[in-house]
Amino acid sequence: MADDKEAEDTETPEDIDDQSGEIGETKPKRFSKKMIIIAGSVVLLITLGGGLFAMGVMDSLLGIEHAEEDSDAPVVLELGVPIYIDQPEFVADLKTGECVGSLLKLSLTIQIDEEFEDILTKRQPKIIDRIQQYLRSQTKEDLSGKEGSDKLRDNLVQIVNATIKPASVHYILFRSFVIR
Repeated sequence: MADDKEAEDTETPEDIDDQSGEIGETKPKRFSKKMIIIAGSVVLLITLGGGLFAMGVMDSLLGIEHAEEDSDAPVVLELGVPIYIDQPEFVADLKTGECVGSLLKLSLTIQIDEEFEDILTKRQPKIIDRIQQYLRSQTKEDLSGKEGSDKLRDNLVQIVNATIKPASVHYILFRSFVIR
């Protein structure tokens, strides 16, 4: 009987495979608890580091300096020496579904850097044509109210800037803006 106990204790790997029903195959190892803890710790550290960096806590450690932010101080932009160039009066029929349409009269002044004055004057015929096309595509409702005039101003700045690239307009001023 003692021999039987010793025989049971000294099983070979072949015997173990035969008992499980698999011949010569071993089960693949899963991730151990140690590997899962290490991977979780790395992910946690990366997440915490990213959060601290995003909040600005690590800026002093990394040597990143920020300018003193004073919410009361106005931001000063260097725009160069501005000049004002008057454009001819624009008269356009506004788009309507009726026989008698609304009429728009618009006079504007373009504020631009002095160094870009030549570009603006050379491309003025294209600017006038593109503004006329844009105005004819608008309706009375599109241009009415403060929102309408602000939208018109922004779109005109985009039209002029696209025409005079690489130069750019500072601002467009309305001398007159009448819809009849």
